[in-house]
Amino acid sequence: RVLDAFAGTGALGIEALSRGAAEAVFLEKAAPALEVIRRNLRSLGAVREGLVIQGDATRPPPARAPVTVAMLDPPYRSGLAEPALVALLAQGWLAPNALVSVELEKGEGFEPPAGFRVTDERSYGKAKLVFLRVG
Repeated sequence: RVLDAFAGTGALGIEALSRGAAEAVFLEKAAPALEVIRRNLRSLGAVREGLVIQGDATRPPPARAPVTVAMLDPPYRSGLAEPALVALLAQGWLAPNALVSVELEKGEGFEPPAGFRVTDERSYGKAKLVFLRVG
């Protein structure tokens, strides 16, 4: 199970499905983006494997089951990564030892909240990916 938080078009979760994820949950608050995700899932024949939830990653609903991989792509320089991680952990979204990737702008500061440890960090163009483990 994979979580694509701040999902936008759903590209990260859809990529995970194409690479063998059993299920992808798409968490996005913007209604137009939700329709894009649903349309993309329909066009790929992956409606059953994709669960689309309208919600704010910093105030998510309780999880039905934890995920083992989570990908967060908050708007650059929004400061939303840390509160989203805290909220997702508190609401049961992240399994113990889950792998979490956070995409930030290259120069953007980031301090992992309690309960997370950084395992790697890589930069690609204007983006920085921070990889974390829960626990």
